[in-house]
Amino acid sequence: MSEQMRKEFEVWHSEYFHGRNYSTEAIASAVRDHAWEIWQAALATQPQAPQGWKLVPIEPTEEMCQAALNCQDWDPKDTPEAEMYCLYQAMVAAAPETPEGAKP
Repeated sequence: MSEQMRKEFEVWHSEYFHGRNYSTEAIASAVRDHAWEIWQAALATQPQAPQGWKLVPIEPTEEMCQAALNCQDWDPKDTPEAEMYCLYQAMVAAAPETPEGAKP
């Protein structure tokens, strides 16, 4: 996991466990380490697109539809497949990123 993920975890952990009294630092450390393992496992189950892929909404957004309507990178003399390819590329490019904290 990235350093940023670890920092986010440390912030969450310090807020969530603030004020809890552990009998030893070893117990506090073990709790933190176990919570980190659970955090990583939870993140691993979130949908992630392989390189060259992008997760897109099931229903196109207004921006995606507008991008398709504004697509002019194809020649009317081209095949219908070429037009479809152009529209597809425009819509995928306009698709929003996966929302932060989205549930799988």
